[in-house]
Amino acid sequence: MRTRYQHGTIELKERARGPAIWQFRWRDTTGKRMSEDVGTTNKYPTRSAVDRCSKVAYLRMKINTDQPAAPDERFGVVLERYVQEEIPKRFSTKHAYLSYINNHIRPKWGEFPLTQVKPLAVRDWLRTILDKRGKRPLASKTRGHIKGLMHRIFDCAMLWEYLPADRNPMSLVRIEGSSKRRKKPRVLTPEEFSLLVARVDREPCHTMVILALCTGVRCSELVALKWSDFDWQNLSVYIRRAIVAGRVDDVKTEYSEAPLPLDPALAEVIFEWRRKTEFSAESDFVFASPYMAGEKPYTPWNLQHNQLSPAAVTAGLGPIGWHTLRHTYRAWLGDNGEALTVQKELMRHASIQTTLNTYGGGMMDSMREAHGRVVKQAMAR
Repeated sequence: MRTRYQHGTIELKERARGPAIWQFRWRDTTGKRMSEDVGTTNKYPTRSAVDRCSKVAYLRMKINTDQPAAPDERFGVVLERYVQEEIPKRFSTKHAYLSYINNHIRPKWGEFPLTQVKPLAVRDWLRTILDKRGKRPLASKTRGHIKGLMHRIFDCAMLWEYLPADRNPMSLVRIEGSSKRRKKPRVLTPEEFSLLVARVDREPCHTMVILALCTGVRCSELVALKWSDFDWQNLSVYIRRAIVAGRVDDVKTEYSEAPLPLDPALAEVIFEWRRKTEFSAESDFVFASPYMAGEKPYTPWNLQHNQLSPAAVTAGLGPIGWHTLRHTYRAWLGDNGEALTVQKELMRHASIQTTLNTYGGGMMDSMREAHGRVVKQAMAR
């Protein structure tokens, strides 16, 4: 059994096509030779650049797990270990986290010793951080997400014993307005929705708009529906998957998998589309794209860009997106006086706070009527 510390070796491997690639080589506990690609010569021009990179440092740490953790390891090494071992597996979440890491966190803090990533410096950095184009400050909500990700990474650092198990230093960082949106979500009135539906006259976008508003499903879940997800006998639909950037993925939370009721009038609209589409088998996507031979559904962004948003502009509503329909669904539920617990279940939220604070709001006419009733009571003589 190997007991000594292994530094491993770095070798350059030529390829028939493309630049040569650096490989890190070592022996496992049984003596078997192992290797892992690190990056091309385009990314790391010299051997010393490879030797200093976070991935090689992480691999050295991984193959020497019987050795104590370095007391003052670079933040980039801990970051690399988080990416390799702890980052969420859901594609959309992982994609967002990697964007924060590669565009913001690693360039700024990767070479710092872990103990030198101080809360005050992080707070000042977050206040001035710009988007990846370097043109405008990041939204407070995005800065809050970055701070939250760094908090998770420090939790992992304490778990892996790079730091003593103490208070997370990122808990001292406060981001003002991190729970607020830059722009208030758009909510349609019933009259505006009628105008929109009349303008969206091409299928399947027409049916998709109706289904999206009447169920409040996310657009990633809408396009991922299959005919087998509908229980026609019990008039319900199951949200079993989501498609993000062309990849089939799990739904956002376990609460998102709950079945939704299907009103008979809405069921007829969906059935009418099933009679029209050539992809009507139980295993087919409900909104399968003929351009992809039915193997994949339509892309929601393309439909939004080419049909939904232009139709809204033509109807005088201004540009809107699929999520506008989800916000509208929540607003109409509240406007109709539905119980908050019912709203939460229909929106499939894990927390009722999300239902209350993030989605929708009172419709102006109803707010005005409610306000008027209070005024009348106050002014009554």
